[in-house]
Amino acid sequence: MKKHSLLLALLLLVLPVLSFAQNKKNAAAAKQVEALERQRFAAQVSKDYTLLDKYFADDLVYTHSNGKQDNKTSYIQSIRDGKSVYDKIDVETVNVRAYNDGQAAVVNGTITITSPPKPDGQLNIAHNVMPNLVAGCDVVVCSENDANDLFGIRPQAGTDNKFASVSEQLMTRFPQIKQVISTRRKTQSASHERIKGQLFDGAYSETPYYDITPVVDRIGGGDAFLGGFIYGTLKYATPQEALQFAVVASALKHTIHGDVNLVTVAEVEHVLQGNTTGRLVR
Repeated sequence: MKKHSLLLALLLLVLPVLSFAQNKKNAAAAKQVEALERQRFAAQVSKDYTLLDKYFADDLVYTHSNGKQDNKTSYIQSIRDGKSVYDKIDVETVNVRAYNDGQAAVVNGTITITSPPKPDGQLNIAHNVMPNLVAGCDVVVCSENDANDLFGIRPQAGTDNKFASVSEQLMTRFPQIKQVISTRRKTQSASHERIKGQLFDGAYSETPYYDITPVVDRIGGGDAFLGGFIYGTLKYATPQEALQFAVVASALKHTIHGDVNLVTVAEVEHVLQGNTTGRLVR
């Protein structure tokens, strides 16, 4: 009986030591992966093809913000050909989770990509086209990245709310705009998203984050958000209520395959009434 007690005591002592050692390896690996990610962004800007070839796996699938996909060869070639050009990549957040003694890691975060002017020195086409379209709008869906890409508007230095900063500048340039709205997402994994709504109408407001798991199809989420906001504006008394309806409609759309949001008003309102902080399961 004493031998068994001694063995159990030794196991209880060893397990915390092993756990501590594993956590230490994971933490060291996470720092290394973050450093590599930052080096990779720098290599994309500087067109360091040797480093990019070294960093990217042979079975790479690179998904662009417009949904287009490249493999390792075609993506590096797109940089050579000038199809993928980066003037600057600002790293806002990088979150690294390492597992299995640092043998595997999951990375997510937020970056801001600045595209250079055209080779002839003119502004990008969007800078010439979008202002005429936006000049007739009362409500604009625009994130910080959209403001930079479409209008050359960037957050003021030192601001603690980049969305409010670009929205205020946008409304100054286009005085007829009454509301700027957008979503912000935190990608947890390929099948798990967190999403919230943001609104600026002279003052900033936002919704809570909603957990979406599992994500079935991201296509149509933006349309569902804008459609939900239009409906919510017509039905509810305040912009905040309309924003809440819009982001829940968008969140639920992520659980439906295809472009069309097939959820009902009752389903959206059910989430608004009883599951404001819980996961969305469909």
